[in-house]
Parts: sequence; C-alpha cells; structure tokens
Amino acid sequence: MPKKAVEKSVASMLINMEDHRMIAMKTKKKDRTVSIKKEKNNYRIYEDGFRNENFLISDQKNLKKTLKELIEIEFPRSHEILVTNQEWKD
Repeated sequence: MPKKAVEKSVASMLINMEDHRMIAMKTKKKDRTVSIKKEKNNYRIYEDGFRNENFLISDQKNLKKTLKELIEIEFPRSHEILVTNQEWKD
C-alpha cells in the first residue's frame, strides 16, 4: 500500500475492526514492524524497529496521532508499506 494512503486507511480499519484482530505494518524488507491489536475499546501498539516500545491507547484521536508519528519514525524512506489484518490469540 502506498505510504500516503496507509495512515488514513489503517485508522479507518482499526476503528471498524472487531476485538481480537490485529493489523501489522511492515517494510518491504520486513525488518521494522508496527502491530496494533484491538482489545475491547483499547488499542495496544507494539513498535519493533528503530525503537522497541508498547503503547496502550483508549481514544481514537490519540490513535490517529500516534499512528501518524509511528509511520514517520518507522518508515521514513519507505514508499510502500505492507499492511496485514489478521486474527490473534493470547
């Protein structure tokens, strides 16, 4: 997916997503990943790349802001970002 379309598209998918689903964004080389899991009304974000951090976000406004920041940090020179939507289990 083109980098310009990722932020808006992923935010929309997350808001409409059911619980126990996960969206992962990766570079073509798959060396950096941002995974977002939906848990009830919260979003847990796992960043694995330049930084290795976890976030818990409870509102959509902060979700969009954080998503935009993470795309700029983890995918600064990427033109294409691989986006997958899958089920996850604990």
